[in-house]
Amino acid sequence: MSGNQFLNGGSLELDLYGGYRWTVTRLGLDLGLQYYWYPRARYNIDPGDRYNTVESYLSVRYDHFSAKYSHALTHLFGMKTQTIGGYCGIGADGTPASTDCLGTGGTKGSGYVDLNATFDVVSRVGLAVHYGRQFVRSYDRLSYDDYRIGLTRPFGAVTLGAAVVTTDAERRFYRYTPTTAGSQETEDVGKLGIVLSASKAF
Repeated sequence: MSGNQFLNGGSLELDLYGGYRWTVTRLGLDLGLQYYWYPRARYNIDPGDRYNTVESYLSVRYDHFSAKYSHALTHLFGMKTQTIGGYCGIGADGTPASTDCLGTGGTKGSGYVDLNATFDVVSRVGLAVHYGRQFVRSYDRLSYDDYRIGLTRPFGAVTLGAAVVTTDAERRFYRYTPTTAGSQETEDVGKLGIVLSASKAF
């Protein structure tokens, strides 16, 4: 489930994965496809293009380190001339910008590099660090680096975590006004934040 309320009523993100995984001693390889599906959600522009995205990926894991590259086989989350071409973003005061706007083009072939490392700090406490690079084809100003550092600790069958996350994204292109009824505040998804998590493996 997603906490976001996408345009036209969709509030569900469903991620589907399929592929092959090999493990040789401490080396692991994973190759496959991933599909991001947003039922009912679509751009509020005719003909109502959708956010749904298909990517291929290759992941390599060795000991405490992992690297993954994902390559968009469709327009990345529906971004193309008809949906975001000429978009100018939202200013810090919440008003739409009108100058220095995006150009045009499709986003097939966009890619994401995902690098991670995990270490044991003290007994049962782990340190996780992450660096990511999102490249958006045709719209370099939407490309960004992201960073995360956090701690995890298991409690019975559940692992709790806390992490600090941030990006260098150009802020005005990553601001939005939530579509929930009565909302007037502008959210900035590219700023520094804290993420708390609880996970369980089945």
